[in-house]
Amino acid sequence: SFADARCLLCRGKVSNWANGVPQPSKGWCSLCVKHTSHELLSESLLGDIHVCNCCKRRTRKCTKCVQGFAPAVGAWNSRKCAVCAGILSSWKQEQVTMAPRVVRCCPWCLLDSGHIEVQKNVLRRSVFSCSSCGGRTLKCLRCSLLMCHGGDSWDDKLCMLCSGTLTENELSARRKLVIKQGWDRCFILDQLQSSAHCSLSAIAFCG
Repeated sequence: SFADARCLLCRGKVSNWANGVPQPSKGWCSLCVKHTSHELLSESLLGDIHVCNCCKRRTRKCTKCVQGFAPAVGAWNSRKCAVCAGILSSWKQEQVTMAPRVVRCCPWCLLDSGHIEVQKNVLRRSVFSCSSCGGRTLKCLRCSLLMCHGGDSWDDKLCMLCSGTLTENELSARRKLVIKQGWDRCFILDQLQSSAHCSLSAIAFCG
């Protein structure tokens, strides 16, 4: 945290002192691709953090336009919205469905979900973002069943099954437990991404 030289009113966070709470901003969410309001969660020198009222994930205002909100989750942390980053050509619904994606089990939330391509690479694997939890994922080099974990400075080459981290029965048991207990996917993602190596952290957290 840091000390501010100006109050909320002078910084434009509240329209008047009678309101008392900063008014939510409206715009397109790059994670759920919905036009909705975004509540201010915390202030930062790198950009205020908001929470999308639709998907409940962290966002920040795009630095290039006024229509979009960029993702502020650990797996996909950007200062540009999906349109300004070139992931989507526009916010029109017909363009949204054209976003490159693969459907596989996510190693973060353990759900079968669509993984949107957020960074297209030629010489190395492209980077994806899970549409359920926003986790950074990559394609496994050996199979097409699960995606691999990804981090800010590392990416797994093999999924949890191919690396021998989990057996098929262990993975199935953990997937059933996640659905049964109804764990919050954003909380799971925050917990796992605080680890130096997600594969060991995933076992400890889900076990």
